[in-house]
Amino acid sequence: MNPGGSDIRAALKKQGMLVIEGEIPATAPPRLSAILAVTGFYVQATVSIPQSVSAVEGQVDRHWHEQANRIRLYDDDGKLLLRLSDPNSEARGWIQVKDLVNERLPSRVEMATGYREFIAVSLDGKELCAVSIEDEEDWIVTHHFS
Repeated sequence: MNPGGSDIRAALKKQGMLVIEGEIPATAPPRLSAILAVTGFYVQATVSIPQSVSAVEGQVDRHWHEQANRIRLYDDDGKLLLRLSDPNSEARGWIQVKDLVNERLPSRVEMATGYREFIAVSLDGKELCAVSIEDEEDWIVTHHFS
């Protein structure tokens, strides 16, 4: 599944994420800064989960939410910014969503897009929590933008 445009809004809504229309906050980090915070040469995983473990998706979900809660990624209304990893993500850019479920976000992003990797950033643009696949591991990466 590679939804684009209104299709991505419907796919995310089906997975419990309401797309907030309008301007993306000016505090959102530049695309390249966010990508390099996750995939740069010196980046290390906050948590790494071998893909060989049983129920790897459940472990990714659990660890992602632990880290997201630790860094206070969500605002008080459950909103955050997403940068998805599907083929349309470059043209689409950041998406502001309200997470109506507040659990299993990595699995729900994968069900909506077909891709497990994504970057999430707090609305103030200071905190990042992402899923990245490196070699044979799923990485949870966190980063604080100064």
